[in-house]
Amino acid sequence: MVEMIVFATLIAAIFAAVVFFRRKPKSPQPSLATQENDMGNLTRVLPVGMLIAKTGVHRGLVFPIDPAGLKIGRDKGKNTVVIDSDVISREHVWIGLENGKVVIKDLASRNGTYINSLEDARVQTAVLKDGDMIYLGKNGAESFKFKAS
Repeated sequence: MVEMIVFATLIAAIFAAVVFFRRKPKSPQPSLATQENDMGNLTRVLPVGMLIAKTGVHRGLVFPIDPAGLKIGRDKGKNTVVIDSDVISREHVWIGLENGKVVIKDLASRNGTYINSLEDARVQTAVLKDGDMIYLGKNGAESFKFKAS
């Protein structure tokens, strides 16, 4: 009886090994940041920078900035980074590539966008430099550090 149990276990292990090693590898999923070139091939678009959330609901998260840009705001349907806060406008700010430089544009937000200091004037459009701090709203409850690629 013991020999039959050992034999059955051995057969089950061999079957499991055959099934495991015959699995086809999953085909890679296209990156969210892809674009189709003229020949119909998908190519990966490298980010032009990253936003590192320093404070607020996304603290510690990193958001890549594609050349087409990303938007931050309250509206889930219109923004890449959604912040559900009364301080943040529905479409608060856009960050992306313009004329070869990473720029930030305040989208007529109610509480403003500030770079490096809440004491400075509100930013309408500015070129971002590596290490710049971005504050959304006058109280700076939501802040991000820009890291250039």
